[in-house]
Amino acid sequence: MTCLSRGHRSFLAAVGLSLTAAVPSAWASDYAARRGWFFYLEPPVVEEEEPILVVPEPEPPLVTNQAEEPAKAAGPPAFSTAWLREFYPKVRDRAIDDPTPENVRAERYLTRLMLDRAEHFALATAKVVQEDPRLDENVRRPTMPAFSSSMDIDAAVARDALSVKLADEGELWMFHEGAACRPCVQQLGILKSFQARIGIGIRAISLTDDVPDWGVLSVRDGGQARALGVEVAPTTLFASRYGGISVISHGPVAQDVLQMRLIEAGGELGLLTQQEVVSARAVRPALPVDMTTMAAQLEALGEPDDVDAVVAAISQWSDE
Repeated sequence: MTCLSRGHRSFLAAVGLSLTAAVPSAWASDYAARRGWFFYLEPPVVEEEEPILVVPEPEPPLVTNQAEEPAKAAGPPAFSTAWLREFYPKVRDRAIDDPTPENVRAERYLTRLMLDRAEHFALATAKVVQEDPRLDENVRRPTMPAFSSSMDIDAAVARDALSVKLADEGELWMFHEGAACRPCVQQLGILKSFQARIGIGIRAISLTDDVPDWGVLSVRDGGQARALGVEVAPTTLFASRYGGISVISHGPVAQDVLQMRLIEAGGELGLLTQQEVVSARAVRPALPVDMTTMAAQLEALGEPDDVDAVVAAISQWSDE
């Protein structure tokens, strides 16, 4: 057997190692080719770094020394009522302080304008009033003496009839301070004259120890004055036989006023109807004013600032 030297053995070992390493590499290349072009290995994922946003600092506002002037509100139209209310006093004061022909003429022209406009308004008002019976006072109380006198007679007859009716429902109380009180004596004379005409009873209640005999029922105060708030003499009240009491007058009162207040007291105490009380007045009833009812009608018709709705609400209520 041939013996190899050490150098030959080293050479052969190196060649063997190189052949051994080359075989797997060639096999892998051939295997990849036989798998096809569609087979590939996914590339490694490379994480991208998020960009850093740099926010610029806001610029400071410009400072100016000039302050912004507010917009002037539009004034009222020239020669309107609102315009005259503001402008005329200035023209008048200027004419008074400096009465030159120009200043005085300007003030006079504005005055002439206002007088003419007032006349136009008065004429228009008269026309509207005379065409609407709800506004014409001549309907409530005629200005012609013949017709007004007729209403006076009818009202006087109604007052006497209603006073007689109330005479059966109560009596008049007069608080006085005795014979030394001259107004009390005079007031009692008026009451007795009214009693003779109507037939109503009178009770004279003395606030002092002086209880004169005046030909009517005279008694001393038994606490009624304090209970009823009587502070002056004479004081006249109407006392219903059903317990109701109504003040007629604190102090002296004339007979015609006494009679009308007696009728109104009868209405307040429920002894007379409202229609009966109205018949005693020498004037037709005024427009009734019920704010709650009229406000409800206005709300149903439109907005409170709607002039047509306001007029309609008043007209509807006056027709009821």
